Amino acid sequence: MVTRLLATPEYAKASLSGSPGDRTKTVARKLERQAVLYDTTKVTKVFIFLLTEQAVQWPMLERAAMAVQVDRLVSLSHLSTCA
Repeated sequence: MVTRLLATPEYAKASLSGSPGDRTKTVARKLERQAVLYDTTKVTKVFIFLLTEQAVQWPMLERAAMAVQVDRLVSLSHLSTCA
């Protein structure tokens, strides 16, 4: 699976589909944590993510939504805080 720091909202929701109860707040908190990827004001930091090919090929969502997830991964790879 794609780590939640890199997940789109749809992917994050799908990854929690087996969890009981309302997942709206949980997804919102996880997405809020993604702000750290864009924060360049604090101590210099670099995130290194290693994903297997299967992480993006596993059909968590319909094809169009998975394409959005892959696009997000590509976009994040261009950030100065992500390697």
